[in-house]
Order: sequence, then C-alpha cells, then structure tokens
Amino acid sequence: MADIFNGKDVKVYYNDDTGNRAVITGGNIQINELAAYPSFSMGTEVQKIETYNDEYSNAIEGQKTVDNVTLVVNYIPTDPTHEYLDKKYDNQEEFQITIFVNENNEAGRLESVMLNGVLGSRMLNGDKDSVVTMTYDFVPTEVISYAPRDIPPVLRRGDFGVGSDGSIDYPQYQPDQATGNAFVKISASDIDNPSGVDLMGIELVDQQAENTNIMMTTTGDLRLYARNATTPWTRLYTSGEADTRYLIKSNNLSDLTNFESARSNLSVYSKSETDNKFMIGPNNLSELTNVVVARQKLEVYSQSETDAKFLQAANNLSDIVDTAIARTNLGINSTLENDAKYLQVENNLSDVKDVATARTNLGINSTIENDAKYLQVSNNLSDVSDAAAARTNISVYSKAESDATYVPKTTTVNGHALDSNVTVSKADVGLGSVTDDPQLKISANLSDLSNVAKARTNLGINSTIENDAKYLQVSNNLSDVADVDTVKQNIGLDRFKQSPSETMIYPSSGQNPYRITIRPNGDWGTWRDDTGTWEPLKIVAGGTGATNKKDARLNLNIPAAYKIIPDGTNILGWFIENNESGFFSSGSNLVNLPNNDPGWWVFEFNVHIRGGNNKPAYGIIKAISNNSRIYSIVLENGNWPYGWVEVPQQNNDVHFYRVFLDRHDAGSSGELVGNRYKGGVQKGDFALYNEYQDGVSKVTLRCSNNEINKYAWLQWDENGSLWNVQNLLNSDLYFGPPSVRKLHTRHATMLVDGTATPYYYTFGNPDGRRSVTEFGTVEDGWIFYGQVNRDLSKQLDVNGVVNASAFNQASDRDLKENIEVISNAIDRVRAIGGYTYTLKENGMPHAGVIAQEVRDVLPEASGSFTKYVDLPGPTQDGTPLREEERFYSVDYAGITALLVQAFKEMDEKITKLEEQQKQIDELKELVQKLLDNK
Repeated sequence: MADIFNGKDVKVYYNDDTGNRAVITGGNIQINELAAYPSFSMGTEVQKIETYNDEYSNAIEGQKTVDNVTLVVNYIPTDPTHEYLDKKYDNQEEFQITIFVNENNEAGRLESVMLNGVLGSRMLNGDKDSVVTMTYDFVPTEVISYAPRDIPPVLRRGDFGVGSDGSIDYPQYQPDQATGNAFVKISASDIDNPSGVDLMGIELVDQQAENTNIMMTTTGDLRLYARNATTPWTRLYTSGEADTRYLIKSNNLSDLTNFESARSNLSVYSKSETDNKFMIGPNNLSELTNVVVARQKLEVYSQSETDAKFLQAANNLSDIVDTAIARTNLGINSTLENDAKYLQVENNLSDVKDVATARTNLGINSTIENDAKYLQVSNNLSDVSDAAAARTNISVYSKAESDATYVPKTTTVNGHALDSNVTVSKADVGLGSVTDDPQLKISANLSDLSNVAKARTNLGINSTIENDAKYLQVSNNLSDVADVDTVKQNIGLDRFKQSPSETMIYPSSGQNPYRITIRPNGDWGTWRDDTGTWEPLKIVAGGTGATNKKDARLNLNIPAAYKIIPDGTNILGWFIENNESGFFSSGSNLVNLPNNDPGWWVFEFNVHIRGGNNKPAYGIIKAISNNSRIYSIVLENGNWPYGWVEVPQQNNDVHFYRVFLDRHDAGSSGELVGNRYKGGVQKGDFALYNEYQDGVSKVTLRCSNNEINKYAWLQWDENGSLWNVQNLLNSDLYFGPPSVRKLHTRHATMLVDGTATPYYYTFGNPDGRRSVTEFGTVEDGWIFYGQVNRDLSKQLDVNGVVNASAFNQASDRDLKENIEVISNAIDRVRAIGGYTYTLKENGMPHAGVIAQEVRDVLPEASGSFTKYVDLPGPTQDGTPLREEERFYSVDYAGITALLVQAFKEMDEKITKLEEQQKQIDELKELVQKLLDNK
C-alpha cells in the first residue's frame, strides 16, 4: 500500500538567484509560518484532428500553461521572510521559489517544484477572532524543474578533494575518472600522466564521455597541461618557455636561425632574387627583351600605329577625310547653314525679321513701354509717385524715423579713428605697466634667477640649511629638542611623572598637592604630597569617604549592628532562614529585589508571629534603595503573596496593579475623580465611571469647568460606538490595531443625480495604506484617493474621467539630469500599436496604446499603479475588505517625446534621400550631356 501524503512537511524556499538550478542549495531560505498547502498545476493544450476515412483521431500537443501558485502565511510583519515577500511585491522583482512537496530522506529522493516568477497580488485577511494571514499570488515566468530529484549527500572534508592536504586523514583525491567537479591529483607513475612528475589541478564533469582537466606540476619546472572531452593532453607554455620556443614580435624576425628555410617555407623571394626576376618601376619597362611581343600581350598599339589609326588632337580635325559625312554623323550644321538658319551674335538681334513679334515671344516690352511702366535707375527713385507708401511696402524708415530710432554710427574705438588701420598700444589693453625686461622661463625651473638669496627673501622662505637649523627633523625622533621640560609643559605632559617606585598623575600644572599614584605592588589612589597621606575616595565617586571601617559605616549611615547580605542571595528566602528582626544591608546583585536600582540597599525586617518551626510566619520588610525609593512586602503564613509594593512619597507616581471602584445597587460605579485647584479654589474636575443607559453599558468621561459652570461628556458603549464627539483635533488619531491608522466617516450624504447618497472619507485604512486620503460612496466604492507610497513617492488616482483645461508637466532642463536623445526612435514606434478598445470597468470606448508594448521598447514611459478592489462583506470591526492588484500605466508625454524623435529621424532620412536624389538627377543630367555630345 502506498504511503499516505498529508502535506504537513511541505516547505517553500525563496532564492534571489533566478539562474540557480540546484534544488538544495545554500542560497535557499525557507518561508516561515506557511499556513496552507501551496498548489501547483500545469496544463497542455491538446488539439484533436479528425482525418478523413480514418477511425482514429490524431491529437497534437500544444502550448503548456502553468497556473499561479498561491502562498498563504500566518502573517508576521517583522518576520524577515515575510518582509522579503512584501519587498518583492512592492518592487515587482522576479525571484525563485522551490516547493519541497515530499522529502524522503530514507529513499534519498525529493519531489519538488522550482519556479521563477513575480508576485502578482497579495491580500491580508484576519480579525480579532482569527489568525492574520497574508495571501500572495505567485505568477510563474519560468518553470525550472518539477521532476523528482536525488537528495544530494552531505559534502565532507576530503570529498572530491575539497580540503585535502595529502595527510593520512585527508589524502589527495586520485580517481580514474571523477564523478563530479573535483580537485584531483595524478601521480607520476600513472599511465595517464603526461609529465613524469606528480600533477595537481581540477577536473570538471559535464555529462561527457571524458572529463576536462587543468593540471600543473607539483615539483621541478613549472608546466601546465590541459585536456577536454575531445582533445588529449595539451602542453600550455609559460611566458618564459614561450620566449625560447617562439619568435618575439619586437625582434622583427631577427631571431630566425635559417633565413633561406624561412623564405622557402613562406614561398617568398629574397631582395636579389626579386630584383633579378621582376622589372623595376623607375626603369619604365626598359628591361623588356621584346617590345613587340609585350605590346601584343598588353593589346596596345605602337605610336606609329596609333598615329595612322586615330585623329590627332594637334590637327584640330583637319585630318578628317570627309567633313560633310562627319558633320552628318555628329548631327551639326556647316557655318553657311548656321548663318542662314540662326541669328548671329555680332548682329545684336538686328537680323530679327519681326521685332514686335520677337518681343511678344520673349514676353518683354519696348523701351517706350518700359519707360512708362517702370522706375528708371537714373532717376534714383525720384519718379516714385508715393514715397511714404513705398517705404511702407519695403518696410524701411525715413531719415527722420531712423534718426529717432537708432544710435549714431561709431567712428572711433578707444580714441582711434576707424577710417584706417588702428594700432593698439599696451596701455590700450591694460598692459601699460609691462616692461620689456627679460622674464624667467618656465622650462628653466628658476635656474635663471640672478640672485637666489634675494629671491628667497622676496618669497619669505628659508634655504635647506636654514630650515635644518630652525626646525625639528622627523628622522631625529625629537632628539633635537632643546628643552624637554618646556616641551612637556607646552603639550600638557608635565602632569605625568615617573619614578622607579610609582607613576604619578597631577590634576594641573603648578603646585597642587593632589595626585593619583599607582605602585608596582597594586596600591593605588589619591595621595596628598603636603600631608603625606592617602585621600579617601568620596561617596559620589563610588567610595566610602573614609579610610577605616568605622568612618565608612558612619558616612554610609550603616549602624555597627547591620548584617550584610551576600551577593547572589535570594533575599526573601534569606529573611525567613535568618530567623530574626533587625537591620540589614546589601549590594544590588541579589535575587528578588524590588527593582534593579544600582548601589546599596537597606532593609528593616519586623517578625510578628513565628511558626511551629520557630521560623518567621508573619511580618513585614521595609526596603530603601540607594536612590531613596521605599518599598514594603508582607510575609503571610510563611509566604510573600502580594509582592513588593512601592511606598508613595510626596510628588511620586503611585502604581497599582488594579483599583476597584465598586458600588452596589446603584445606577453607576464608583468614580475616578480628579480636581484642579488654584489659589485654594477648585477650577475644574473630571470624573470617569461606568453606567447603564437603556440597557446598554457605557463608560462616561465627564469634564467640567467650574469657573463658568460648563461641562461635557464623552461616552464609549459596549458596541464600540463613540458618543458626543464635537471636534477631533489631532493629526494622528488611531482606531483599530496600533499598526494601522484609519478613520472612517459614513454618516454623511451628498446629492448624486438628485438622490441623497451616503459617502465616506478615509484618512488611512486597514489594508496597509496608512498615508492615504480617500473619498468615495458607500454604494459604488472609491472615487479618488491620494497617498504616499512606501518609497515616499506621491500618487493621485481617480476612478473615472478627469476633465480639465490643461495638464502641465514639469519639464524645465534645470530639473533634469542624465539627458540623452532617444535612440532608434522609428524602430521603437514600429513596435507600438495604436488601438481602439472598450474599458472593462465601465464599457466605454477609448483609443490608445498597450502599456506592455511601451514597456518593452521605452520603459521610461511606462509605470505601474495599484488598484484597490472592494471585496464582499466587511470584517468584524466594520472596515471594508480590499484586494490589491497591480497594473501597468503609460506616460503619454513620454510617447510624445518618442514621436518627436521619430519624426526627426524620419526627417533626417528624407533629407538624405533628397540629397541622394539630387545627386542622381545631377548624374543623369551629366550622362545625358555626355551622350548628347558624342
């Protein structure tokens, strides 16, 4: 019969390292106070395919899905593991959890699930009658492992060579083939050793047929060897070995031993071989042995052949055989044909047959027409019909307007006229005091000083010799001090003196008779030089103020008959065993003292009645501490049933365990009354008592002002209701658990569509948002809230549409740093889609982008917010239940910045394309011209 699994040993661990793949590792930390079994499930989409004329159906396995894991803990806010989960939720950081489902140590097997993911939501539950729990919803992003694993054995010193030192207790690890990553040794006699001496190093295992090693020799020359699963041992040369084995780059091949063999191996010629085998450029092919054959190989003509075959530039086409055919081939006319067909330049259009038609074809006027229509240059605008209108049309001022608007023209600078070259003197630029005397050169490092001693005097510095004579040198360790006693006095060390028999410390310089003395035999204290006696340690310094027992008892107010109670004694048992009345004293190191006041205690014990064993059975002890606090304790029938009670003194606080203000058969309990007097006249009072009104128990606090006969009541009933509150004047008012600040007001109403609707304000609430102001209706939930988040950022959320004339976002450059241009803006825009959609919560149509798409390409424009959802039914204290859900948001100002930069990138591309098109058009035009001129 299979074992029954009840889940009581289930454990959940978390790990910050999402790259971890080891189920059991030192990085795993167990989550405390697990309150419910964490469920884990996976599903696979299966697609059935019906095949024609086949009695069977095919099934195709599709995408695997992993359900969220619910983690429920008995919530302790100060528990480090619960704080870790809260932090991961607040920061939305990915982390790893491992669930130990069934750990069978006997079989050495562990059933576990390892997941990476984030916390999608959390919810706090509980009230005064149940344990407070926190439910975290873990959303997996990656399934690392969900198969049974072997429980790894404990690693001990010497296992796999860890901590081996070659001793008998911890010998070196020398396997034929390691089964795990290890520190190994291959002895010199091993057939697998390539060096002939002992090798030590590491062996790495990665599910290959052969392992990977990196080894080095333990004695002799330092040699390194390495191999992997597919390559045998390979020697790794050190830098010293490589210098003798390989050519050094800086030697430029000068360390070759055989240059001819090197050239042969490289298949290159020497300089002389190259000179003999190939033609030299400066010789201009004069080394050719057969010019005719060379021309045939190159497929070129000789000079005479070229002259006979082609037209020569020097002949200016005079060597053309048939000029008429040539003109026809070129598509041009002869001079006679052109003279008859075209207007000649030297005729200046005098050969135009119809001048009026020509002007019409050219769209120009005759001289007479132009003189009548246009202003003439020679008139210098004197023929303008309306000068004021002309100035307005061309936006210029008249002379009078210019003189009134602008300053006169500058004609001089610093007294020099600007009508010719200006020569500036040293005085003009503030250098009038600069002389032409020779200057010191920076490169000379002051070696060009004419008088070094005078230069030192001017700078106020000394020479090396003067400094050595004037100042103490570090190397002398103060041995060059001239007057040691004066130095001690200057630095305050004259108060310390030594002799072979004692060390002395004086309170001040000069003649003071007091000193602290320490002697080799252990004697120490305050000594008076003027009397030659010890000075007693005063009581305020922890002493007795005396040098003998009698004076000490007198100073401490302890009679000679006092008994001293030894340290560590249980004084209550000691008094019964001591069996007598009297006075006693002790230190503070006792058991069952009234409190932990330090210093001496004095006790007075009075025995009233003794028992049958003659030991005290009834009596009383009075105890006085060194701080003058007085306590008493009563002995009753051999026991101390009431404990120590402090005896009140004037202006002392009075402490009681419990005070009963009983009244029988009356309308209220006894009253706790406080009266305030001034000048012997009662000015006011308060009273606190319990009473019943209409069958309901109430606690009443009454406050009175007797001067004006004014009073008020504050009542708190058995149902938790507070009555007669007129004003609450406190910035921190707490209701509910001390860790949660909240105040709900639900009795007010407001008009919504003409209907009185209950509403509430919330200043802090019980679901973890302590710094929040929220407004909403009782029926429909919250309308808006503003809160300070845990990271001290501020947040304002509105559950609906916000209408405003403008939303201005702070964007001044002085408010920003790390300013960078958005790169690849066009590619980022391509990754974001524009959508129309319907908002789930109200069914209204909208248009916008998807935050996840923005987050992938421009995370700076994406944020997140927490939505608080009201759950059905309040808790027992009447506060609403809330669930937190986190969603992504979009900063559309960031989207605008992305679109602006994308437009600029596109504009740059368009400009480049226009430039390229312009170059293409110019090339096309050039090619066309070349074709036209052929």
